[in-house]
Amino acid sequence: MGYIIHYDIASIMLAVIMLVHFLNRKKIMTPQTNIFLWILWINLFSCILDILMVEIERVKPPVAVGYIGNMLYLISFNTIPAVYLLYLYITIGKRNSFTLPEKILVSVPLTVSYLLILTTPVTKWIFRYDEVSRYTHGKGFALLYIIAMFYILMAFYLSIRYRHAMTYGQRSSVYFYNLSCIFAILAQISYPDILLLQFVVSISLLLAYLSLEIPKDDEDYTLGIYSRSGFMKRIRTEIAANREFRILGINLVGYQSVREMLGVELSQKLVKQTVETLLPKIRPMYMFVVSPGQFVLFTDIMSLDLNDIIQRIREEFREPVKIAGNEIQLETYLYRLDYPENIQTMEDILDIIDYSLEMAYNNENQDIAHASEEILTKRRNENHIDQILQTAIKENCLEVYYQPIYSVKDHTYHSAEALLRLRDENGTFINPEEFITLAERNGKIIEIGEFVFRSVCSMLAEQRLWEKGIDYIEINLSVVQCMQGNLYQRLQEIMKEYGISPQFINLEMTETATVISKDMLWQNMEQLIQQGVTFSLDDYGTGYSNIANVIRYPFYIIKLDKSVIWYAMENERAMRALRHTIAMLKDLDMYIVAEGVETEEQAKQLEDMGCDYFQGFYYSRPVPLDDFLKCINA
Repeated sequence: MGYIIHYDIASIMLAVIMLVHFLNRKKIMTPQTNIFLWILWINLFSCILDILMVEIERVKPPVAVGYIGNMLYLISFNTIPAVYLLYLYITIGKRNSFTLPEKILVSVPLTVSYLLILTTPVTKWIFRYDEVSRYTHGKGFALLYIIAMFYILMAFYLSIRYRHAMTYGQRSSVYFYNLSCIFAILAQISYPDILLLQFVVSISLLLAYLSLEIPKDDEDYTLGIYSRSGFMKRIRTEIAANREFRILGINLVGYQSVREMLGVELSQKLVKQTVETLLPKIRPMYMFVVSPGQFVLFTDIMSLDLNDIIQRIREEFREPVKIAGNEIQLETYLYRLDYPENIQTMEDILDIIDYSLEMAYNNENQDIAHASEEILTKRRNENHIDQILQTAIKENCLEVYYQPIYSVKDHTYHSAEALLRLRDENGTFINPEEFITLAERNGKIIEIGEFVFRSVCSMLAEQRLWEKGIDYIEINLSVVQCMQGNLYQRLQEIMKEYGISPQFINLEMTETATVISKDMLWQNMEQLIQQGVTFSLDDYGTGYSNIANVIRYPFYIIKLDKSVIWYAMENERAMRALRHTIAMLKDLDMYIVAEGVETEEQAKQLEDMGCDYFQGFYYSRPVPLDDFLKCINA
């Protein structure tokens, strides 16, 4: 019989191309990746043997050579469907739930095929050589096709049952593999002289490679190091195998500022230059980029001297980096993690990496930080607070307290600030800075901000505080609220719903909102001011404090931050600065609230300087509504 080997030659070319590309890619060798590499090698070996045996048959080799060569080919080729099925099991996430019956179901048919092939020299059941040393199929050869078909149908079943665990492209490649192999087997039975099977398998593997392996790229091509997805893949593999490893994190402190100064292109060039310089110094550790300006070094060599690596890194960053005529002094924050000594899960590691940015900005020294327990404790605490906050929102358990504001001119309380309060399961108050900051990050601030506004409007409608001498209630707006284009519409709707005149509402914001929101804030302020709402600028003297914001935005009241006032009471230069600040604001026709007033002496000094209103513990702490009503009625 004259075999046509053109398809086998094409399949060898495809197999070689895939292997070369696979081996030259920067990738993390997971069990899934290792199995796919085995499939590629087995496929190439099978293709070569198929052609080799055809050529050998033409020269009538010794029967022993024919038996050995054909047995090797049949074993390798019939292994591919079984290994591909195993690969699919891991791809859909069933590696750890691979039950004993499933293992038996997968392994028994392959074992039977091996036994049939290996005993062929004796049984002649799969193939044989006739009296003229010519190769022919035996009576049981079709059984190999049946076993291959079994694995193909199993793959079909898995791809349908667990289709939601794969993307559309991944499912398509599996379906293509299954259907193509079935077609090829039927075609091979019908036309045994056309060696088509290997070519179909190679095409199917190429499609699987493109859809299942390459999309999970482990390399950051810009920097030439491993990516965040590669890092996560490596860590999952190590944890699943329960192997010890160490992580050394590197954060470029202030990278965002550098990026804004240099632009995207130059900042990327700067990071690439830094990475290329670091790589020789951190070997044999693997380097991953997990976010812009944030890197992770990994090693499973527990005897490696990390202190030496740390010293090399520090030496690298002692000198400024030169880029496009600029000298940039990069500072680093380093942290170290050890598995399983102080981290146990993938979530722990990701929490530490994400929180290390915050630690980098808060850390005053550059010593290496064993930050895992500190960050995990903070993270768990935040998760706990988040759960309490969610429950409080759902069950309407948030509380609004009121802190009276004293009028120097009228010698009485003329307004109050509404303050949100949250209790834990033991009834203890949670620091507002903690849960408000958390709510701003997770998006709940919009909902709780509206809750406070609605609560105040409801209270005003019921208590009619203007009849008790209260001119308005101050309500805080978060930065996130100020960025909402429809803020003024929503607030107007709520005031209208409760029949509250806008003149009884004063909205309070920090200068951060003026920096971040800008035009959106101006639009909201303009619309609300037209209705009669007034605005206060809170925490003046801290953060972004800028006279330009006071001039640009139509604030009615400026609230001096308590830290500025307290410092001025202890420092003469700070006191002079405070006097000039108050004089300037009065000259701009601003009303001034002094926050944090705690003693009679402070109140007297601030009154002499020209402050209009006082807010602080000397007059009253934030109190529930009933206590507030008693306070203003006293």
